[in-house]
Amino acid sequence: MSKVIYTGAFVDSKDLERKLEEYGVERTKLWRQIQDTHVTFQFRPKEVDETLFGLPVDIRVIGYGVNPQNEGLLVEVTCANETVQKLCDKVEVPHITLSVSEDGKPVNTRYVGFAPIKTPFIIRGVYDAFRG
Repeated sequence: MSKVIYTGAFVDSKDLERKLEEYGVERTKLWRQIQDTHVTFQFRPKEVDETLFGLPVDIRVIGYGVNPQNEGLLVEVTCANETVQKLCDKVEVPHITLSVSEDGKPVNTRYVGFAPIKTPFIIRGVYDAFRG
């Protein structure tokens, strides 16, 4: 089995794009669109409970931000499973990176100045991992 690079709440990028349009969130797309849209919980974790993968997670989109390097969403994450919720709660600035510039790094989306969106909405995600 391959090594887990990061865990998080993954959402369908096409579904997210539809919701952003539906709720009137105007985007400024950058050079590279992120295909595996997610909220990162753990980066290079030492231990992972893989039995939790696939659990549903609710992601409430509350803000949007863009700068020359990163475009993303400010979110609030909730999960009925207590263990996954604890992982969510440890994230200092929960966010989803939507796109980055040629030299932008998704990890830096947390520093984008987020503005509240007019109508916050919820999108369903699943707890899972990205493997290298």
